[in-house]
Amino acid sequence: MKKILLIIFSIVCQLNAAEINQPITNKQQIVFSSDLPLESPLVKTIVPKLKAAFAKMGIRFQAINAPGERSLVLSNTGGVDGEITRAHNFHEVTHHKYNNLIRIEYQMATTWLSLFSGQPNIKIEKLEDLADYKVSYFRGRKLFTAMLSNYVPERNIHKVENDLQGFKMLALNRVDLVMTSDAEGEVLINSSENLSHIVEVKKIIQIPIYSFIHNKHRHLLPQLVSNLKETEE
Repeated sequence: MKKILLIIFSIVCQLNAAEINQPITNKQQIVFSSDLPLESPLVKTIVPKLKAAFAKMGIRFQAINAPGERSLVLSNTGGVDGEITRAHNFHEVTHHKYNNLIRIEYQMATTWLSLFSGQPNIKIEKLEDLADYKVSYFRGRKLFTAMLSNYVPERNIHKVENDLQGFKMLALNRVDLVMTSDAEGEVLINSSENLSHIVEVKKIIQIPIYSFIHNKHRHLLPQLVSNLKETEE
C-alpha cells in the first residue's frame, strides 16, 4: 500500500511540474521579478507599461521582489515568468548563463550608472581611478560585476543586499563609493538626514533598460511588443 501511495505521489508531482512549465494559453496571470525594490524609480516606471501591455492580452501582470541572484534563478528556471529590469546587454555580461530569458524588444527605460560618495573630495575622471577605493554595489547587478572587475581589486569590492545597505556603509565611511543608478541614489539621499551629505561624484554611462521573459512564453512576444509600443503613443 505504501509503495502504491509513493507511486501516486510521484505521478502527481510530475503532472504539477509539467503544468508549471507549460506556456501561457488561457492563463490569467503572469509574474515578473526584480532584484530592485518594487518602490524603486526604475521598477515604478516599467511596471505600469507591462501591466497595460499584458492587460490588452487578457493577462493580469504581477511584480514581485526577489533579492540578488534569487531573482535571476527564479526567472531563468521558470519559477516566475520574467525579469522586470535588466541592462540591454544582459546576456553578454553574464556570458549567456541565463539563456532561458528572452529580451523583450522594447526599451523600457534609460538610466545613468553613477558613483556616489560621502567624501566629496573624491574625484573620479575615469574608471581606472577606482583602483585605490573601496567600492560597493548591489549584489546581483551583473553589469556592475563585469565593469568593476576590470578596474578594482577584488579585496576592495563589497557586495551588499540592497542600495540602502551600501549607502549606510558610505555614511559610516566603511566604503568610499557606491555604484548604482542616479535615480536610485537620489531617492536614498533624500530619504534620510543621515544620508543627506552623500553626493553623486560621477555619471559613468547611460544604460538602456529592458525586460526579459522566459522562453516558454515566447509566443507572446509579437503581441506584447506591439502593445508596449501602443502604450507609448
